[in-house]
This record gives sequence, structure tokens and C-alpha cells, in this order.
Amino acid sequence: MDLSTTSLEQLGTFAHGHYKAGEKARDRAEQQMISAGLYLKEAKDRLDLRKNPNAPMNFAQFLLHHCPIGKSRAYEVISIADGRKTLEEVQQATTERSQKMRSTPPEEPTFRYATETTERTQDGIGHSQPKPKTFLDKAQAAHDALVKEIIALVKKQDTTTLLNIKELLQ
Repeated sequence: MDLSTTSLEQLGTFAHGHYKAGEKARDRAEQQMISAGLYLKEAKDRLDLRKNPNAPMNFAQFLLHHCPIGKSRAYEVISIADGRKTLEEVQQATTERSQKMRSTPPEEPTFRYATETTERTQDGIGHSQPKPKTFLDKAQAAHDALVKEIIALVKKQDTTTLLNIKELLQ
């Protein structure tokens, strides 16, 4: 982009216009987060098992199946909608966490993962070895990957195609 022939007045006008558009986009982003948080809060309240013992699923399952947002992020969005945090506070906290993660060397885990087993050797010292994946584990992983792939493809379709897919599945 060559701006050498653009007048100072035009540069100022363009810069101010983009600045104002950025401010407007920031305001819209916060409003979108508040709206998302209100929907998530309603879903969480409906699925709260203490209030509704007949709920079909819990909040984590709802997120997994209907709203692919991580549980921590969902709670952050709800806190924005509740007014407990601002979008800037959440963004700052996320930035600080990611910087800390990048600057801290990984530590050796002090516990055994559920996917490990311990074998005893002749000298009595335990050695952790990964538990081999079973056929069911592999099948579930393949199923989950296929579901994700299909969801991604479905999200790209127009309404007519979605109606045809619905008819086919019924």
C-alpha cells in the first residue's frame, strides 16, 4: 500500500475512521460475549442437577454436544454476562496465563495418569508403562473424529441441503 501521495488530511481522516470502526467492533464484541453468556447461563441453570434431577445431561455434556466451547471459557463468558468481569479483564487474564505457560518449563508429573499401569520388577521398583489401547478405545476415538468431521461439514451447508440431510437421517 503506497500512501506517499495521500495528503495529511486524508491520512488523518482514514486513520480516525479505522480507529472508530475498531472501537465499534470492540463494543460489538463485548455485546456478543454478553449475549453468549446469557444463553450459556440459561442452559446451565436448566441443566443444574441440584435444581432439576431429571435433566437429560450436565453442563459439560451440553457444551460437548451442543456448544463446542471449553468449560473454562464458558464460565468466563458467563462471568462477562453477569457483570462480574469485563471482556478486557478476561482477555488480560488469558494473555497472562498463556505467557506464563510459555515461559515456564514443563515439570515432571508427580502422579500417575489413569491410562498407566505399574509393573513390579524383581528388585521391587515400580515402572510405569502406558496401558495399551483397547479395541473399544480405538473405535470410540474413530467415532468421535468422524462426528467432528461431519459436524464441520454440516456447518458449511445451506438451509436446503440441511433439510435434505435431515430428511435422509429420518
